[in-house]
Amino acid sequence: MNYELTMLQNAKKFKQTANQLQKLAVKLAMGSFATIGTDDTYEQAQRVATTIVQRDNLVEMHKAVQQGLGKIPAGYRKLLKHIYFVGTSKKSIAEKHNVALSTVYRKVNDALKCFREQLALLGYDEAWFNNHCSQITVLSFKRKYKSK
Repeated sequence: MNYELTMLQNAKKFKQTANQLQKLAVKLAMGSFATIGTDDTYEQAQRVATTIVQRDNLVEMHKAVQQGLGKIPAGYRKLLKHIYFVGTSKKSIAEKHNVALSTVYRKVNDALKCFREQLALLGYDEAWFNNHCSQITVLSFKRKYKSK
């Protein structure tokens, strides 16, 4: 149910791994080119294609996070970015703004709900996430949600 949390926690990893997969795809393609006419050319071409699909899925997931964040109110966006991208603790946010920690938790939950709603409006719902995530075999995401 919290696929949006998984997306936020892994957004940096999506982009970094997509860049690594791009380099790998080029390397595999060059290897395929060098071995044209051998028995393993087809398998190498399949590895190139699989790598490109995985790269494209990661790029799309990163894009979904960016678009979703762009659609939520600025206060929510700033809060989520501080927690999930900068690494600011909820406790330090509470102390900095002189509010109860429970207030920060409530605001984070509200922000995540808003983010999830915007993702769904953009077409990036849980089914979309599961489809894209299932095609990515190179990563082990922090999956903190249970699918219905």
